Amino acid sequence: MKVGAIADLHFGKNVDGNARLDRNEETFRQLEKACKLLCTEKVDAIVVLGDLSHSNHPSIGANNYIRDALSLLDSKSIPTLVFPGNHDYTHEGNHVLQPFMTNQYQNVAIRDESCKWYEMCVVPHAPRGTFVDVKSNDEYKQAVSDGLRNVLRAFPSDILLTHAQISGAEVGENYMFESGALELETVSRIRLIVAGDIHKRQLYRIGETVICYPGSLTQTDYGEKGQKKGVAIFDTETFDVELMEVKGYIQYYNLKFDTVNQVDEVEKHVWEKCIVNVEVSDEAQKASIVQKILEKNPLSIRDISVAEHEDVKQVSELASLNYKEQLKEYLNSSDFNSTDCDRLQTLAENVMEEVHDNK
Repeated sequence: MKVGAIADLHFGKNVDGNARLDRNEETFRQLEKACKLLCTEKVDAIVVLGDLSHSNHPSIGANNYIRDALSLLDSKSIPTLVFPGNHDYTHEGNHVLQPFMTNQYQNVAIRDESCKWYEMCVVPHAPRGTFVDVKSNDEYKQAVSDGLRNVLRAFPSDILLTHAQISGAEVGENYMFESGALELETVSRIRLIVAGDIHKRQLYRIGETVICYPGSLTQTDYGEKGQKKGVAIFDTETFDVELMEVKGYIQYYNLKFDTVNQVDEVEKHVWEKCIVNVEVSDEAQKASIVQKILEKNPLSIRDISVAEHEDVKQVSELASLNYKEQLKEYLNSSDFNSTDCDRLQTLAENVMEEVHDNK
């Protein structure tokens, strides 16, 4: 049986908290390409390994993309399993997939509890609130490991599908998990682990166990600069795994400038289609270099002064307002008439006061 693995979509993620560059559409297009690739490879099933959302309280827009992503997967007529990751869970133990669990998908099954699926053991992320009297990180790791042993006894299998940090996994360029929520001795008799959570795609072996992280479908921050993004396909009988790139994701670049003329040497597509981090070595040249960069109309920049950039200025001013003032600005910029604005403003303020009084 061939299974395609997708992980860490993170709908709702933007660039360094900068809402001017919404990544939802890019992520959805990457998912479309991933589904097309898996169909071309004639996989028998698909698993989505958690973190569909970046926030455990996603915006309406992000929630709509999660809904559309589930509908897209359902439309492929391939049995698909989806389960929540750590970003999907609230501190109270709820998760963003719960509203979709009652939907009558024909091909998508959403599971938030451990189970067996096509002879594979499935262990979604276990939120800390699941365990009573767990106070420290060490206690949490121990509780997760103990819980996993119990699950493997209940659902014995050679393959584990999960969302977790596993010892030996690499993060970025220079960091490796020497220990994690799952120590390998806990799952030593497992032949293959396919996991979400770590965005760097990788395939490694410890003893007889093969560990696969398909990685995210997009580069989600500067730490992922240079990483290839895509999916994994594995065989449930031979335990063979293939990592396959899904091209089209926005790439991150680090750019250093000493002079204004160097700005023109950067290829046009970098400004228009990439996310750039800019360093200016000479403070005296900074203003001129910044002005030149802004003339290129970059997709996204950081680490340079952009106070004169009107879009950034407006975002900064809005961020300095309190919640009521932000709501007022939003309503005034919407299509609501003045009467509706006043009514919604009053209603929202009453709700905020009730929440505050009940804390």
